Amino acid sequence: MKARVIGVAALLLAGLPQDGTEPFRPFAVRPYRLVNSVAFEPDDGTMIVALFHREVLAHRGMRVDSTAPELGLYQTRRLERGWSEPELLPVSGQYSDYEAALTPDGNTLVFNSKRPWPDGRIPDRNDLWLAERGPAGWGAPRPIAALNSFTLEESYASLTRDRRIVFVRGPTREGSDDFDLWQSRLLPDGTAEPPSRLPLSTAAGEGDPWIHPDGDYLIFTRWDPVAGWQRTCDLYIAFRAGSGWGPAVPLVEINSTAPDFGPAVSPDGRFLHYWTSTGFMRRPLAPILASARGRVPTR
Repeated sequence: MKARVIGVAALLLAGLPQDGTEPFRPFAVRPYRLVNSVAFEPDDGTMIVALFHREVLAHRGMRVDSTAPELGLYQTRRLERGWSEPELLPVSGQYSDYEAALTPDGNTLVFNSKRPWPDGRIPDRNDLWLAERGPAGWGAPRPIAALNSFTLEESYASLTRDRRIVFVRGPTREGSDDFDLWQSRLLPDGTAEPPSRLPLSTAAGEGDPWIHPDGDYLIFTRWDPVAGWQRTCDLYIAFRAGSGWGPAVPLVEINSTAPDFGPAVSPDGRFLHYWTSTGFMRRPLAPILASARGRVPTR
């Protein structure tokens, strides 16, 4: 007990929260600002992030014009202290790309993009694109045609070990902020099964899914489309129940009066990363999971 008291006192003196929450700032340089969430390689030693591409180019003294995409996907490696200088992924840099997702083996990359399709069509909203990694590195990206409607937005994917994919589609009504969660499975040839609307989707807006590698739980955002995303966006979690999902419950330990979004869990399952009003944060996950399980309604 004495050691526990001393530990708490030390945290208070340091001005740190006792729940273990801390900022996650891989880069000290302001132009390397994270765009939404991150994707970790399976060994936790490499991370794929989206950055403001034009700001990165300007910071590096390179010529920037209106043809440069606003966003780009970069790779960074964990160092003894901090993370390495981010390197542009070979699949990115020509079009605006962001929100990377990796299969747990790290060999399939899915991301958001409005790049032209192979037939020359240019979508009005984001589509989901896929790239596979082989011995020579990342292959050429291609749209996941079975998932993309071309008229709606399909984006913000998350992937399991057996290649199940959860993603966002919407809006359900033109001009609204109402998006839903959808699911499918990637096939070995890079195509996908016909998608279906996830039963967790409601009349509220849902987005930003992160699914456990084995499909044990799903963290996502939910908001009131009428009151607005900025005022009501919070993090929720649902646990696997047989072949479906149990009721979703809010992550009350995290949610604030500001938007809380962009979840990503570290490969070892120890930390939840997320955005809130104070920036991109990370927090020990085990207590959050235990508390959430205890709040799931029983039938």
